[in-house]
Amino acid sequence: MEINDKKRLLFSIILLLTVFSVIGSLLIILSYSIPNELIEDNIRLSREILEEENAYDGWTEVFTHGWAGNLDTTTDVRIFKDAVVKPGEGAVRAAFGTYSRMWNGYMVIFRPMLVLFSYAQIRFFLYAVITILSWYICSLLHTRLGADISFSYIIALTSVNIILVPFNLIMSIFIMVMSLFSIWILRYYKSSISLYRLFLVFMIFGMTDIYFDMLTAPLLIPCVPLLMILLIDAAGNKETETGKSLVKAAGCLISWGVGYGCFWLIKWILSTLVTGENVMADALNTIFYRAGGEAEGQAGGPLYSIAKNLGALLPTHGENLPGIIGVILVILILMTVVIIKKRPDMSRLKPYLPCFPVILLPLAWYAVICNHSVIHATMYSYRLLMIPVFGLLSVYFILIRD
Repeated sequence: MEINDKKRLLFSIILLLTVFSVIGSLLIILSYSIPNELIEDNIRLSREILEEENAYDGWTEVFTHGWAGNLDTTTDVRIFKDAVVKPGEGAVRAAFGTYSRMWNGYMVIFRPMLVLFSYAQIRFFLYAVITILSWYICSLLHTRLGADISFSYIIALTSVNIILVPFNLIMSIFIMVMSLFSIWILRYYKSSISLYRLFLVFMIFGMTDIYFDMLTAPLLIPCVPLLMILLIDAAGNKETETGKSLVKAAGCLISWGVGYGCFWLIKWILSTLVTGENVMADALNTIFYRAGGEAEGQAGGPLYSIAKNLGALLPTHGENLPGIIGVILVILILMTVVIIKKRPDMSRLKPYLPCFPVILLPLAWYAVICNHSVIHATMYSYRLLMIPVFGLLSVYFILIRD
């Protein structure tokens, strides 16, 4: 990247952060400007549903014999509670004082919806949207990369219980954001795109990620679209230089991180100024806590964090490990037999090598963000494993192609 491009990139970063801060703040304030009277009936109906599902007593278990069957209905309870503006509190104070260290961008969607719909109806709407987006992505993958890559995406969605996602508000948001960004990549990305433009796109990914998310599974937003980019590059140019692809991937992830971190920091500053509370100190303390190894009486440490999330990917509470390991070994043996039978040219793997650092990122996340990954493994952090499932299967299917 030339010096002029670097200067232009820095200017664009500052401009984007400013524009997104203004627009994001206004949207939150506008959503909280909706009178409580217009949403109170649907909030009451929604709370009745949550009471029936025992959400107030803890996470709701759908598949009671599997870790991954938990619904984070406790967070949905909080969302409905935070949707109500407290007496005597204005829209501005509510926008920056409600869960002040997060942007809470989901309120821009859910609060207007609560004027017309209850929790049950919103769930149905989310189910329809997520289903349509998922099938559209599969269609685009089939067109750009082949039926086998489309199939690997279906398997990846299935592995992380996509059928349960629409039953949780916060889970639905990050899957929809990831899907929309994936669609943009599959429709408009070309290998000839300038790094300047691509990095700005991933910065926008990062700002949108933290705006709508609540630190659920943020790596899904950049990593799934990035894998699609790397697969498109490798498929379109078999002589793709591994070093250049790695630089592109690293630049995209750094740009996402800049957007995510800087936009989050701006929210802490704005909330501190509006509320008069030290939101920055609270946010930093929370980050250090989430990165720690202790997790409310559970075992801690990077290895346990990785193991628990891997365990959540399978229908188990940690029991019957010999049977589960046996199934995994059978699958691996069958995959190996196919490779031996087809005798593929292993040099075909070279353009796809940049995919592997991206594939391994969720494990690094589990090792560093231990506390959060252990506590929330059974609800949403295990869904980061969609990244290695999609990436590994895609590379495998490409390798064994006739």
